[in-house]
Amino acid sequence: MEILYLVIAKTFGTVKGYAMKRAGEKATGGDNSLCINLLRTLICLVVSIGVWCVSGMGFSTPLGNLIVVISGISNALNLYFWILSAQMISISLLEVFCMLGSVILPLVLAPVLYNGDSVSLIQWLGCAALLVAVLLFTSQEKSAEGGNPLKKLIYLFFCVAGVGGVSITQKMYVYHVSDKGLGTIAYFNLGTFVCVALLFFAVFAVRELSARAAAHRGVPDVSIPSKSFPLKKVIVYVAVAAVSLYAYQYFNTLASTLDSAILYPVTYALGMIGSVILDTFFFGHKLTKKRIIALVFVAIAIVLVNLKL
Repeated sequence: MEILYLVIAKTFGTVKGYAMKRAGEKATGGDNSLCINLLRTLICLVVSIGVWCVSGMGFSTPLGNLIVVISGISNALNLYFWILSAQMISISLLEVFCMLGSVILPLVLAPVLYNGDSVSLIQWLGCAALLVAVLLFTSQEKSAEGGNPLKKLIYLFFCVAGVGGVSITQKMYVYHVSDKGLGTIAYFNLGTFVCVALLFFAVFAVRELSARAAAHRGVPDVSIPSKSFPLKKVIVYVAVAAVSLYAYQYFNTLASTLDSAILYPVTYALGMIGSVILDTFFFGHKLTKKRIIALVFVAIAIVLVNLKL
């Protein structure tokens, strides 16, 4: 059943990726990324409140709340820096960099976080197959795709840190809290999006007030986030992305009862497949021989991590 949850989650994740890439194309830059993510998070928060109410309005333990806060911070980093990174590189390459945080780091920490949850040699070979796919995808990228290399690196670093925190906290909450009847997934998602909304609102308020103060002092060419944000151009994409993000988070958390050695590689592999579909059919990237071979290695990886030898 968990594999089905992952497929559903990654389907919503692919829709989310498409919507956010389009929104980022229509509203570029850090201020617009901030506005997009604040709006998306507020919509997610409304959905979260509704689901939490229907689910019985349960709460959690101090440990559960700590995991929720870390999840909120991680999601905020991932959401903000993902859209900035996606404006500078392809979605496929972005997924490649996210492998470090979403697969390798959680697997290395799994024995410590989940009472000896280990990874077998054959499952590490599956991760190696994913690495081969990563290298094949990376070789397709043109270095002149655009943007400052240092800025790309900074964006990717925080995006990877965010996605790593998201992946780890989802399983930690299920393993240490909800599986023991100490808190529901609906509460986890609600708390996560409350934290994300507060973080984005705080950053937005500081940026908005500082921009207005600068404009009041007569500083030329000051961009005020709320005034420069093209709301009408992106509202549909943001709404679709918000609903898809909540569904992705919910079903991915449901799937977190899987062993780490299966959960993290398969989650990443399905995300890579979805990214290739987006790049090929919607964003004009050619499906080259190397990408086809890379997808074969992705399939091999999925098989290997599911073998318990």
